[in-house]
Amino acid sequence: MKIEFTDDEGSKYSLSIEGQLSKEKMQKLIEIYEFLGGEKIEQETSIDTIFSKVISVIESEFPASNFTTASLREAYENKYQESIKITTLSTYLNRLVDRRLLKRVRVGTGYVYKKAALNTNIHTTKYSSTFISQ
Repeated sequence: MKIEFTDDEGSKYSLSIEGQLSKEKMQKLIEIYEFLGGEKIEQETSIDTIFSKVISVIESEFPASNFTTASLREAYENKYQESIKITTLSTYLNRLVDRRLLKRVRVGTGYVYKKAALNTNIHTTKYSSTFISQ
């Protein structure tokens, strides 16, 4: 399956998946699409994944400021009233750094993160075209 979309600045995105497509894999593709700035896709069964919650906390609590894994954990636990392991947050932060959506700088024995400078705001940019093909 291949998903392509173009934002209103003309940047083209292409995501592809090979093999068996499951509900979980489709949810991951939707999260990536939304995280890149696509219009939020409402689903019949609204699933709040840990990943989407982490993104939400970063956007609401640290839109333009630096943060550490510990400060993200505190903000997450305050917002959702549920605990989260530092290792889980580290995994998601590494993925976001790998996707160049966050910047990371080593400070002492830890890291400081900041949202990468993007021209789009997550969940708010409308895309001019979206299509899914197989």
